[in-house]
Amino acid sequence: MNGGMEARSPYFLACVRVSISSLSYYGRPDRKEKKDKINKLHFLFKERCNRTDPDNFINAVISREIFESMCSDDRHSSQHFGAWRQAPQPSSLVNIPAGIKLAYGDGFSRLEACKMRFRRNQKEHWWVVNLIDQGKFQQPLDKRQAKG
Repeated sequence: MNGGMEARSPYFLACVRVSISSLSYYGRPDRKEKKDKINKLHFLFKERCNRTDPDNFINAVISREIFESMCSDDRHSSQHFGAWRQAPQPSSLVNIPAGIKLAYGDGFSRLEACKMRFRRNQKEHWWVVNLIDQGKFQQPLDKRQAKG
């Protein structure tokens, strides 16, 4: 999955701001390379980081059933859900139901750098995510497949 998915994609559900703790990484575990990248990104965070820039969004999969239950939740208004490549209003985060983790494959280093940069401010542990329909996405993120 990458940020270049077409706007007309049948996979796309919504663009949301979520807590980093709601995300679960299912990519390649190349620790040394990632550590170097995280340190570089952490340095860049000190200068600036625009998490609402579409080039910095990450994609994560979610079941349509869970997504629809989130949309019908009275705590979420339409301002919590952005269109393709359009960040939602910064008012608050979308609450992902307890026990649910959004799987993502790209963006690990960005999220780790964010946690390092804001280690003393948990309220800043968020990222903008394009939610992708898990049922329509034919290449589910799976740790066994990611090793290849």
